[in-house]
Amino acid sequence: MRTLGAFVLIGAMVGLLVSFAMDVTVGSSIDGSRVVNFGLIAQRNSIQMISGFAALCGVVLIAFGGRRTPDVEDSTDRVPCPACGESVLRVAQICKHCRSELTPTPKLSSTHAPTSKWGLLIVAGIVALLFILMMRGFT
Repeated sequence: MRTLGAFVLIGAMVGLLVSFAMDVTVGSSIDGSRVVNFGLIAQRNSIQMISGFAALCGVVLIAFGGRRTPDVEDSTDRVPCPACGESVLRVAQICKHCRSELTPTPKLSSTHAPTSKWGLLIVAGIVALLFILMMRGFT
């Protein structure tokens, strides 16, 4: 997610640079001078707002997009003791309740929880929507 956040942040910076470089004046056919076009000013402001929101999303993704660390003690890390039935760690060699010897059992599931793709899809959808809105403003 941090990589996606970096790409979103770079895209936002490009959008801001484009908006700051926009010429909001148009040539006048009457005397050849240039006049301010309020439609172009509104378009520039829209690009700046969208780019600012995208930059905020990118910063949030970079800040909170780190990998989750597995919990120290997960429910799959415990098994019942065959002698007393109490819950003990899977890697324990002696039960802490009844002091009987245990044989370590292999863990059946993976060590990392499955990652959800919904967060990535939501962020990609927001970026795509912002891109469409920005391109719609250019036409």
